[in-house]
Amino acid sequence: MRTLPSLVALGLVFAAATARAQDEEPEHYVVRDTHMRSPGLVGGGIAMAVVGGLAIPVGTLILIFPHDQPDCVGGQFACSIDYTARDWTGVGILAGGVAMVAASIPMIVWGGKHVPLSISPSGPLGSSGLTLAVKF
Repeated sequence: MRTLPSLVALGLVFAAATARAQDEEPEHYVVRDTHMRSPGLVGGGIAMAVVGGLAIPVGTLILIFPHDQPDCVGGQFACSIDYTARDWTGVGILAGGVAMVAASIPMIVWGGKHVPLSISPSGPLGSSGLTLAVKF
């Protein structure tokens, strides 16, 4: 029976603390516009993650599927097929897919970081010296 009043009192204390914290925000808080550091890097990272994500199961399937054994006449060692090229291809596709997924993660994280938007009043660096400005 005492738990309900104590929970209500605790809720009132938290509500008062939250309202007090919102009232004490500094007045000098400046909102800056931000943009992604590199949208192209994010897009490239996503594309690499998709291609790598598809390459991993393809390489795995190449390694898992059983090899066809031909019917050989003349004994056990009369004909033999070397499957090392197929196995190396599967390993290469699998390793490439893992490498692409591993490389895409830092690309997406680094390119997607939001940085402050900076606008130079004199125009972009490396401009030809001609600036068009319209004032109303």
